[in-house]
Amino acid sequence: MNFQGYLSNQRAKTWSSAPTCRGHARKGLAAAPLAESFAAQLAFRCTRTLSIALATSGSLLLGTCVRAQDAGASQEVAMSFGTSPVASAPAPVDKSKYTLFNPTPQKDLRDINALYNGPYTVDAGHVQIEHVPVLYAYDHNAGSGGNTTATFLQLGATTFRLGLLNNLDLGATIAPRLEFRSHDRMTGVTTTQRGLGDLTLRTKLNFWGDDVGSTALGLVSFLKVPINQGGVGNPYFEGGMGLPLAVELPKGWWLGVTPELHIFHDINGGNGYHLDFFSTVFFWHKIYGNLSGYVESSNWASAEHGSAWISTVDVGLTYVWGVHLQLDAGAFIGASHAANDIAPFLGVSYRF
Repeated sequence: MNFQGYLSNQRAKTWSSAPTCRGHARKGLAAAPLAESFAAQLAFRCTRTLSIALATSGSLLLGTCVRAQDAGASQEVAMSFGTSPVASAPAPVDKSKYTLFNPTPQKDLRDINALYNGPYTVDAGHVQIEHVPVLYAYDHNAGSGGNTTATFLQLGATTFRLGLLNNLDLGATIAPRLEFRSHDRMTGVTTTQRGLGDLTLRTKLNFWGDDVGSTALGLVSFLKVPINQGGVGNPYFEGGMGLPLAVELPKGWWLGVTPELHIFHDINGGNGYHLDFFSTVFFWHKIYGNLSGYVESSNWASAEHGSAWISTVDVGLTYVWGVHLQLDAGAFIGASHAANDIAPFLGVSYRF
């Protein structure tokens, strides 16, 4: 869950004097001139590549791998957005000696936990590739005397994660293709902007529960490097941090909570930076075999004047194929006026 904020990417803004994109990519260049096209405003206000989403997720947008203990035996329960449980693992061993240059043996690897933001890290000396082949967002805005539709298409967003220590990993995310399109139903005018997204660097530190336990807590930090092209992002460095927590509940349920603080450049006419708060609360459960599902509430609030509250209800499925492959599919459904109407996505992750 917490696709690291598909919301993190969509962080929409509302300009009182101009149309607004109600949701997709988080943000864009600071205050575009009002005389510019709606497409330019769309990209300027609503672009923020899924980089931060995926990078902090280590983001789209919740990878958690929860370890449960049953009758003295350690059982790994992988959950990422609801990663499905896999076979019971041997009793936990001391893995603190493993590093980037002394990789964790295959027999001691924890379950794959990919694509979403959670407290779990990649095992030392191993690489995990998390790929979102496609994310599509649609929004219809008929308010304020206008009637527009806006779409956001992200293709090929990929996160590379490297395990440095047993409880520490490093990641980088790039979105090679972003496209924003708006259509004014009153004038018939369609405008489009497309280009390369930003690079997001991130680290994740696990405080406890990486390999065993009914709770786990981590610290995620991330930095966006502005390399975007085509006007789909802003020229400013931005970043933040989060504290993902996973808790085992009765009857096979798991609870995930991920509060985050983001530092973003102003886009409502300011030239400074401000704080945004993003949080997700999700419930996950196994469905059958290695298939699991989740339901989640995601919310975004900004300290910048004139910003709108963004809220979505998110649902999805995760399937773990073998030991190293994870497949995901889900959708973000708008629950507030400033959120996109719907945004489905597909994900595939592999560890080696």
